[in-house]
Amino acid sequence: MTETKLIPFSSDVKLDYQGRTIEGYAATFGNVDLVNDIIHPNAFAKTLVERGGKVKFLWQHDTKAPLGRVLEMNEDNNGLYFKAVISDTQQGRDALALLRDNAIEGMSIGYEPIVSDFSKYDGKTVRNLRELKLHEISLVTFPASPLAGVTALKDADPEPQAEAAPGESGEPEVKA
Repeated sequence: MTETKLIPFSSDVKLDYQGRTIEGYAATFGNVDLVNDIIHPNAFAKTLVERGGKVKFLWQHDTKAPLGRVLEMNEDNNGLYFKAVISDTQQGRDALALLRDNAIEGMSIGYEPIVSDFSKYDGKTVRNLRELKLHEISLVTFPASPLAGVTALKDADPEPQAEAAPGESGEPEVKA
């Protein structure tokens, strides 16, 4: 089953209107999102080692609509930080226009939950996501978590990134 985790842009979005590089947080740690999940620190540690160069950058989780490519991704105290370049395609130009107009409100991740459990938090049952296999990050319209998103859009000189190994399969869980 495919899941996605949707995350809106932060209120302090800084855009360099000439650039094509976007950076920010694709996921944040320690908060309950709108679908009652909590992503815990180190949830991405293993997948970044195993799949870091294979994580795709998509438009609205559509595997037929790649938006660009991930240049950098790591965990810090806040969550899953990323930097990606938006390709000079029609979809990329449209996405940049929507970013500049503040019409896009979110970031999202496509993943498989590897280790999770349930607990009570503030009177409701929440799912604790402790290890995730990350497949993609996406720019999206409707986010589920209010605490992460794009913090900058600027020029970049992207470095080449390794492609997925031939024969690698498995669709990510999508949770919207």
